[in-house]
Amino acid sequence: MILAIVYALLGNFVVLREEAMIGHAMAHIVFLGISLGLLFSVSSLWTAIPAAILGVFFIDYLTKRSNISKDSILALTAQITIAVAIIVLSQLEGYQNITGILFGNILATTQADIWVSATILAINLGVLWYIRRPLTQIVINQDLAVSAGTNVRRTDTIFMFLMALTVAAGIKIIGVILLAAFLIIPANISKNVSANFKQMTIFAVLISLVGVILGLFLSYFFNTPSGAMIVLVLGTILILTNIKKTA
Repeated sequence: MILAIVYALLGNFVVLREEAMIGHAMAHIVFLGISLGLLFSVSSLWTAIPAAILGVFFIDYLTKRSNISKDSILALTAQITIAVAIIVLSQLEGYQNITGILFGNILATTQADIWVSATILAINLGVLWYIRRPLTQIVINQDLAVSAGTNVRRTDTIFMFLMALTVAAGIKIIGVILLAAFLIIPANISKNVSANFKQMTIFAVLISLVGVILGLFLSYFFNTPSGAMIVLVLGTILILTNIKKTA
């Protein structure tokens, strides 16, 4: 539920900026970090977050120094890092048993994970409040934001760091494959039923919480992976809101 709030807040900006690939890229980068942790027998917490932070620097460097579009950079980063992760995992005995990493496993959550998630929520709330104006200006119109003196690159980098921390915290529960969906589906549902950004933020958090609670109950009842069931519930809500919107 803590992560549901964080993902909903960040997801709104991801959807409005039309940068859904951020979630995929960061999830795959974190997957590589976890893979290296398994290879060297180090706690995934100590490899996932550094990998995510290094990934932010890598994406930022390519964005500044190349003529490739940001969407392409994110897509390329996602595919390259997951390829490297698979190669790393292939060096381990029993590497095929990585279902928990790919699809999430709430039973693997520890007390430390809860405290990390709560800390990341506090960091997100504080930083998002601090950069709310420049970030909103960029969402509305990046050219106007530049004209108004907004440091777009710095704001984007800060936002990417928040994404990195949040993705690293959510991998264990949601999984690599489903994490991007958990990030963008609540925001898209909220966008269908909201009249303004304030409503979109509130509804996204509420929808995300409902999806998590209902998904966990159904996961327990049907004995299915929690991350997959949460995403399925959110996806169903998205379809229903789209039907209502077009009716």
